[in-house]
Amino acid sequence: MWEVWWLAPSVRATGTTKQGAKVVVYAHENNYFSNPANVKDAVDNKKLVNGAGPMPQDQFYSLLEREGNGRVFVVDYDKLKRSSSSVISVDDALYHPQTIPFLGSKDTAERYLVKHRKVYGDKIGVWHTDDLEDEPMARMLFLGISDGNGLSGDDLDYSSRLLGVAPEAQSAREREGLEGTVEVLGEGKFLRRGGRLYMPVPEGLDLK
Repeated sequence: MWEVWWLAPSVRATGTTKQGAKVVVYAHENNYFSNPANVKDAVDNKKLVNGAGPMPQDQFYSLLEREGNGRVFVVDYDKLKRSSSSVISVDDALYHPQTIPFLGSKDTAERYLVKHRKVYGDKIGVWHTDDLEDEPMARMLFLGISDGNGLSGDDLDYSSRLLGVAPEAQSAREREGLEGTVEVLGEGKFLRRGGRLYMPVPEGLDLK
């Protein structure tokens, strides 16, 4: 998946709430820039500001309304702005205001940082930019391979990628002990479970 540069629709969007509070939203679900046409429009029509693209105000409000669903996280703009944007100790990373919302949960962040330490060492880059403008601005989340192998927000006109596991997929994995692992083979034409090979039955076929 890394080699073909698959994308996930996760974004970091900076803007102002209806009450006037400045916030940064981390969203791991469909949003305005999940549509490639909107990314292309922002790039082709030179709407980017320091790599971030404008998000319609109503789309930004829509993300704010979904806070608390396990996939959308809101961070105070000033708190994030005051935090470091650099390579930091893995021991300190969990307490950085970007880490948990970027990775999706405290549990996921803790497990990720343990793996990061084993693979890359005791340093990690946590990078953010000041994207506050008159309208909401957003950029793709990026799990980097340089600058501390860290957590960053990438420019819309540059390749971005983030691999993640949805909560329901995690739950499904935990049920494997009871249900067994199902493998999809032949581009979806066959399934293998418990050593047996299965194939979908065409709709309307009478097996009696």
